[in-house]
Amino acid sequence: MMNYLMNRQDFVDFANLCFAEFGDRVKFWITFSGPWSLAYSGYGAGTIVPGRGLSSRAVATFASRHLLPPDLTFCRPYRTRIHRAASGDPGTEPYLVGHHQLLARAAAVKLYRENYQSTQNGKIGIILQQIWPVPLTDTEEDRAAAQRSIDFMLGWFMDPLYYGDYPDSMKDFLGSRLPTFTSEESQMVKGSYDFIALNYYTATYVRDAPEAANGPPSVITDPRVEYETERDGVPIGEQASPSI
Repeated sequence: MMNYLMNRQDFVDFANLCFAEFGDRVKFWITFSGPWSLAYSGYGAGTIVPGRGLSSRAVATFASRHLLPPDLTFCRPYRTRIHRAASGDPGTEPYLVGHHQLLARAAAVKLYRENYQSTQNGKIGIILQQIWPVPLTDTEEDRAAAQRSIDFMLGWFMDPLYYGDYPDSMKDFLGSRLPTFTSEESQMVKGSYDFIALNYYTATYVRDAPEAANGPPSVITDPRVEYETERDGVPIGEQASPSI
């Protein structure tokens, strides 16, 4: 196991300490807030800690072509927040990190349900996130791109939680780069929540993008989706005042 990947037992031990010390007062537990951001931005774009993934020049190139989905790590303006990323593998590491987040939190939920929930009467869940994709044109290709945008952000985590496995589009596009669940892991992850919370920041137009011809695979280009804020020069909506 690479040392920058989450150790499942460490997370379970931390959760156990929290349940034991604070469970008499905490009635709503959130295992992770925005697991997509850690996987995508921390290990793909390299814009948040631990800063692994593409070089800053490569990220800036993608951003200038509107290939990056709107993300709070790029606010005010996002290009000035791009850090120089350490070496990494943005085509595999983000998916490994996402996978281990799902397994770690499922083990923590299992612990809570078996040892604490009946006496503490709390609930345990997760906060996911999604920008709402609107097809740029009414073509089959752009409609499919909108669905892939959902699959590679919300579905990446919600599908395993609800179905016990990743979205078909992720499995089809990523092949062996996408980790797999054992039967036991699938059953542990499936249903490992009492509630789902959602961070929703904005909407954006999306269009189908061709498969990247040059460069190594990356979580940034894997969905084959391009993002646009305008259609025919008209913004998708009124711009909100920045709050951060």
